[in-house]
Amino acid sequence: MTAAAWRPLASEPGALETAVLAAVRHAILPINVAGQPAPHADGITRRALPDGRELQLVVTVQPAGGGDLHGRAVVRYHVGGQGRVQAKAFLIEGEAALDRATRAFLELSVRLSGVAGR
Repeated sequence: MTAAAWRPLASEPGALETAVLAAVRHAILPINVAGQPAPHADGITRRALPDGRELQLVVTVQPAGGGDLHGRAVVRYHVGGQGRVQAKAFLIEGEAALDRATRAFLELSVRLSGVAGR
């Protein structure tokens, strides 16, 4: 039997991390989905957080090669960028693995550094 390719999250991400993860998914697979704002001409993606504050993001995604994850062929990505909520700025670093056959995200993680009071 093959190990499961998808695994549930160890913990539920907060609103800020959830919005960043959605922006990263959209940067890797820019499918026009209702509710997914496109970046403005200045390259900044703006999203409203559940508490009404505006999140501004610049996300960069670079292919990091291929590989295998749990028996599935994947394309790997390095994720970077910057974000801001009101006067609080932060850096984004992360990784993603996209299944070559299904284009499903098998792995997606971000680290937000410099964030106080998420």
